[in-house]
Amino acid sequence: MMTRAVQRKCLRRLGDRVTSLRVLRGMTQEEVARKADITRTSLVNLEAGRNFVSLYMLHGLCVALRVDAGQLLSGILDDKAE
Repeated sequence: MMTRAVQRKCLRRLGDRVTSLRVLRGMTQEEVARKADITRTSLVNLEAGRNFVSLYMLHGLCVALRVDAGQLLSGILDDKAE
């Protein structure tokens, strides 16, 4: 079972990954949100590690950021990753 502390750490890692990919691609939050078919507020909360991510949102982010789910999620659940 995953503790709340581990869940928060994983959400922060995912948010950091999304932010890094967005910046690497030279995209604004508005552009990613539009291409992912989510609200900018949802993206802001995700990047800050405050949102759980639905499968729908995950798919949209992969499309918007031009990555596959494996690239987006690699290492996110690894307790040793910081």
